[in-house]
Order: sequence, then C-alpha cells, then structure tokens
Amino acid sequence: MAERTLEAKIKKQADADKYAKQQQSDARLYEVQRSSEAQLFERQKNAEAEKFEREKEAEVLKATAEAQKYAMEQEAAGFSADLWN
Repeated sequence: MAERTLEAKIKKQADADKYAKQQQSDARLYEVQRSSEAQLFERQKNAEAEKFEREKEAEVLKATAEAQKYAMEQEAAGFSADLWN
C-alpha cells in the first residue's frame, strides 16, 4: 500500500512539473508572438509613413514642374509677341 501511495505521489509531482513547464513554454511563446506582432506593426506604420512622405514629395515636384512649365510658356508667349511687334 505504501508503495502505491509513493508511486501516486511521484506521478502527481511529475504531472505538476510537466504542467508547470508547459505553462512556462506557453507564456514564452505568447511573449514572442506579441513581440513579433508589435515589431511587424511598427514596420508597417513606418512603411506607410515613408510612402506618404514620398507621395507628398512627388506632388511637390510635380507642382514645381508645372509652375516652371507655365512660366516658360508665358515667357515664350511674351517673346513671340515681341517678335511680331
């Protein structure tokens, strides 16, 4: 009888140890996943911000080019008018 009690106690302790290790493993996995998700979110937000900045820079360049084109057209129209007078 004492032997069975001892075996049951040993098995109970082994099961408790196994459960504790599984809990620790699950907790570590959860932390790694959360960290990975946070890093991914940060990279996505940075990429979106960079894209937005590039788009705004392109808009500025386009507006500048259009303004230069308009100024050159006006200058050319003035030059052409001067030739006919």
